[in-house]
Amino acid sequence: LFLCDRNELRRQAAAAFAALLPGQPLVLVGDEEGLELGGCVYLATYPSMMKRYAGLDPGFFDLVLFDESHRSIYQGW
Repeated sequence: LFLCDRNELRRQAAAAFAALLPGQPLVLVGDEEGLELGGCVYLATYPSMMKRYAGLDPGFFDLVLFDESHRSIYQGW
């Protein structure tokens, strides 16, 4: 799971992961309901993931990366 604070960062990360892991399914978590469960890499903003996190098993993600946490999640998320 790659978490970031803006859609632009999510878009940039999606391009980077697609280049790094060609052929692996990427899931862009947005504002729509539900969550596709067949992905290899999930990319989400903090607000969009907060809407869905409670519905996932605690071990669903093997690794969570926080981008820009020094300014986004400190005292906020």
